[in-house]
Amino acid sequence: MDITTLLPMITGLVSSAVQIGTAAHKWWKNQKDRSAQESAFAQSNPTHHAANGLHSLMDVQGTFWRSNPGMWQALGIEAASMTLSVDR
Repeated sequence: MDITTLLPMITGLVSSAVQIGTAAHKWWKNQKDRSAQESAFAQSNPTHHAANGLHSLMDVQGTFWRSNPGMWQALGIEAASMTLSVDR
């Protein structure tokens, strides 16, 4: 075989090998990224549940204070008396 015949075949093989290597690296990186995302999601799940619980508690407290306006007054009087006793 002549070198002019082999040269395009060799460059084609090298190019194909590089493309296959690049595709394999991309696939491996995507798998690694997906694994990192799944791990981050699993780690954030307890925080998500805690935030939902806190939000529910805040809703309950908001409803309580709206339905008991006298408690605001009592709380204000208590806070004022505490401030007065600290100032003395």
